Amino acid sequence: MARYLLSTSRRSWASRQAGPFLSAFPFRLRRIAAGLCSGLVLSGLLAGCASSPPQILSLTPNHGATGVEANAPVSVVFDKPVVHSSIAAHFLMSPGLPGCNLAQAAEGLKQHACWITWLTSEPGFTLFHPTTPFASNTKYTFSLTSGLHAVDGSVNVFSHTWNITTDVAPRFQGSYPSQQAKNIPVDSILTVSFSRAMLPGSSSGISLSPAVPGTTIVQDVSSPAQFDILPGHLLLPDHAYTLTVSTHVRDITYAKLSRSTVIHFTTGSTLSVLPHLLLASQNTVDLLPVPSSTDIHAPVPYIHLFSGAPSTTVGTAALSLGTDYLALTVVQSSTGISQLHVISVVSGKDRIIGSDARKLSWSPNGHLLAYMSGTSQLNIYNTISGTTASFPMPSPLLSPPQWNGAGSLLYLSFQGQASSPPSIVSFSPSLDAYAPIPNLPLFAYTPLTSPDHSLLVYLGRAVPTDPTSVWWSSLTVTPSTATSLAAGYALFGVTNSSSVVASPVAHPGELGFLSLSSGDFAALSSAAVPNTPIAVSANGQLVAYLAGSAAHPVLSVQPTSISASSILATKPPFSGAWRMAFQGLTIPS
Repeated sequence: MARYLLSTSRRSWASRQAGPFLSAFPFRLRRIAAGLCSGLVLSGLLAGCASSPPQILSLTPNHGATGVEANAPVSVVFDKPVVHSSIAAHFLMSPGLPGCNLAQAAEGLKQHACWITWLTSEPGFTLFHPTTPFASNTKYTFSLTSGLHAVDGSVNVFSHTWNITTDVAPRFQGSYPSQQAKNIPVDSILTVSFSRAMLPGSSSGISLSPAVPGTTIVQDVSSPAQFDILPGHLLLPDHAYTLTVSTHVRDITYAKLSRSTVIHFTTGSTLSVLPHLLLASQNTVDLLPVPSSTDIHAPVPYIHLFSGAPSTTVGTAALSLGTDYLALTVVQSSTGISQLHVISVVSGKDRIIGSDARKLSWSPNGHLLAYMSGTSQLNIYNTISGTTASFPMPSPLLSPPQWNGAGSLLYLSFQGQASSPPSIVSFSPSLDAYAPIPNLPLFAYTPLTSPDHSLLVYLGRAVPTDPTSVWWSSLTVTPSTATSLAAGYALFGVTNSSSVVASPVAHPGELGFLSLSSGDFAALSSAAVPNTPIAVSANGQLVAYLAGSAAHPVLSVQPTSISASSILATKPPFSGAWRMAFQGLTIPS
């Protein structure tokens, strides 16, 4: 095939007849012919005979190639070595590339725009232009003009011309939010996607207006054709934003987009439905949206929610589901006096509704906040009416109240008195009445409800001398029976009706799932750093814990399944002591 590339040359009719025929000779026959020619010269019979001129054996990309990548190298291989400086004078390209001087490149001057490297395994050269791309969907013509010298002194008296056509430009394919979208959650991660893999460094061609300080734009880990825009803090509620994708965005071959795209969208006044992790250090509270395993694969940033004065500490905190209220206690370090704040995460409105509060618990619909104050007083704050109802309790609570699914009952874990052991009862705020839960063991405390609110899982002992075991009772079957499981476990949350996230007390770094049907324990393949925070989502589908080592911890979030892998692994936001809980649940004091 390469021998017939000479048909692209501009020459006389006679040479067009002879050239292809002569070039079609096998290499050995051409060498014989060259030897005969030399003999004739020596004998004086053919004074004009000389070595055959250099010929092109192959081109990359081939003559007539289409869909050529924007930064594709161009290679030419000859049948014999040629004089390098001869290429500088005779190699042409049309149209040219900005800043690319072929004559200088051929002389071995490595430029930013382009340069030529001489092949070592065969006679020829390659033109490189990695960051100076061809224009998209454009025909380029290359020429080696007559006068090309071979090292053996022979000269090609013909001009050789070939052409290639480049690929079409990369295309913008879609975004989140879409054009003119409304009611976009204020904690949204924005995305833009393209028709092929893009150049990571070209993300500077993407911008958000009004600008959000601290925003980062990264290439999606699993999809190189997608950029993820990670706002540095919550977007403004009920606000118009513009997401611009300019032609400075390039694909991995440095080809530019053919046109800019501008997306307009408007935020709403809520957080997204993504699970959220609430994290608290000494006087700071941050929020971490947890993307699903199918949409975002990027280092998601922490969103700052609250900072207290240096002289204060955050006692406990909880973020409501649906209504996005942050409840937290702020304690004055010098006096120990605390105030209970209820802050709208979206609007920033802050209300102080009480003092000396602890054991916070949001109702499932996010409208009611239960908490303890004083020695043993239960309070329920209504975010709609702004009122608080108070109920004296017979004993302090050991853990935050647990709500039923309708938000009409609370399950309370009483500390117990000298004459009575710790117990769990149900309480109706509307009736101001208690009701026992049938068939509980003698000692029962720190209950957890299952995501569907059908089960109560707790710690207990049938008799004082028994070891503390895991128990569970049905809240929907009458009469309810209490089932005892294994002893020696710390509980963190119920996954569904079949297991609970637990850790053996004797091995605090071993985290796994305790079956409620068999009592068997199955450990996660990745151990948790001992004595560090562990959290389970309200829907029982995610578990968050610190993996790695104490010196190099990694905050890992994964589905509550033995075979599942992490969907988020990131550096913890704080050093030193800190705590966490998923939205809808409570950060411990």
